[in-house]
Amino acid sequence: MPTEDRIPAWRRACLAYRDMRKAGASDQEAHEAAVAAVQSVMPLPWKEASAEAVNAVAYAAKYHPEWFWRGAQHAAAAASTHAREVPAAPA
Repeated sequence: MPTEDRIPAWRRACLAYRDMRKAGASDQEAHEAAVAAVQSVMPLPWKEASAEAVNAVAYAAKYHPEWFWRGAQHAAAAASTHAREVPAAPA
């Protein structure tokens, strides 16, 4: 559970992670963005900021999934539709 002093960092970490994943980034890329978001609010070494980012994303995904993944279903549906519309390359 986030403490009052962690809420701004955790919120930024979650938004950064979610936005990167919706944009098609890998989990690692999204994690690195979340770590940078934590560090923008809390002056922590990378390893500690990484732990904060992991905890923030895990907490939000478990306890607030509707907020955390808002828009993700739409993005996934759009990507799926686009994939069906792209013709296969000739053999």
